[in-house]
Amino acid sequence: MSGVDSKSKTITTSIGTIHYDYLVLSSGADTNFYGVAGAKEHSLTLKSLADAMAIRNRIISAFETASHTHDEDTRKSLLSLIVVGGGPSSIELIAELSEFMHDTLKLYFKHTAIRKKEMSITLISSSAEILGQFPGSIGRIAHRTLARKGIRIITSAMVTAVSEGKVSLKDGSSFSAKHIIWAAGVTPNTIGKENFILDKGNRVMTNSLLQAEGHQNIFCLGDVACFKTSPTDTHPLAMLAQVAAQQAKTVAHNIPAHIQNKKLYPFLYHERGLLLSLGKWNAAGTVSYTHLTLPTNREV
Repeated sequence: MSGVDSKSKTITTSIGTIHYDYLVLSSGADTNFYGVAGAKEHSLTLKSLADAMAIRNRIISAFETASHTHDEDTRKSLLSLIVVGGGPSSIELIAELSEFMHDTLKLYFKHTAIRKKEMSITLISSSAEILGQFPGSIGRIAHRTLARKGIRIITSAMVTAVSEGKVSLKDGSSFSAKHIIWAAGVTPNTIGKENFILDKGNRVMTNSLLQAEGHQNIFCLGDVACFKTSPTDTHPLAMLAQVAAQQAKTVAHNIPAHIQNKKLYPFLYHERGLLLSLGKWNAAGTVSYTHLTLPTNREV
């Protein structure tokens, strides 16, 4: 889908124009590069299964090349990795990559010249603390867990440019790595923006029923929907899977109800919790008002 015309009730697609009576906008989000020069061209991203496979294959290929390389400096370059971002996706990704490199691949290539000290993994975050949307204790647990894995964590670091094998920061410093992964956030893939009232993040403003403002027959959910739990809220609900899943149930009820002139239900969000993996046998998060860590005897 590439366009929406709310007046004629049509959408434009790669196979032609399609008419609609009711429209549900749930087009997800794309990687947000925040206008950083070279970030899109010189970074790997993680938004799909294909992206994950590309990262995996890239790391495996680097180990294969390093296993046949006799120069230590070249091996260090091949086995260097930077992840940009400080949110849940970045943290889970870098924890998994650390174990993939230090445990799985190091064991597979144990009879080669590759040494653990030749691998370097760095996390660069623009915020003062990682996992800002979680309670502070969870962020601190994650920080300690990653550091214990040998991951270097750079915080309060604003990336201004990315080039081949190099990340430049606002303070003039830079970090080099063979592999750079951009996981610093997402931006809504909002289609037909000219038809809607948008917030500053280009998400479609909705009412309590999840209808796009000014459109009774267009509903929005997921990453493209700007839904606030009350008029006084300064921030909309986060772009999370559990938000979209709950919104889908409300939309599934409200469309038939609207057709049949029955009562529409307002969307009520119930947070089930926030959990993230910190690698094998390590996790942290919150359920209701309870903070969870695994293993508890090592983290609290």
